[in-house]
Amino acid sequence: MKNLRGQSGFSLIELLVVIVIVGILAAIAIPQFAGQRGRAFEATLRADLRNAAVAEEAYYAQNQVYKTGPLSASILPGYNKTQEISMSAVAGTNTFTLAAAHSNCVGTWSYDSKTGVAAGPTC
Repeated sequence: MKNLRGQSGFSLIELLVVIVIVGILAAIAIPQFAGQRGRAFEATLRADLRNAAVAEEAYYAQNQVYKTGPLSASILPGYNKTQEISMSAVAGTNTFTLAAAHSNCVGTWSYDSKTGVAAGPTC
């Protein structure tokens, strides 16, 4: 039989140490990734709320009335809705309120034309 002393390679202990290190890094990275996804969903909600608010103001400038009800590009010209978001509007006297929900988030975000602030729960 051949003598294996001249060959080099990794021992079982070295391989196990590498696997443990990779596992620890994965345990740190996966929750961070989930948090980043939630912040991305929130940014999409804020952007859609601002987009709809600008479209509402443009519609009001032309028609002297705000749109009410579910919003889409066909109902409110100039509003480009993101596919995962549902948006609705409630009009008041010279004001409006928008409500938006993302299919991957729990809760509803809102925008008030009086304050100009978009707020909601974290995803």
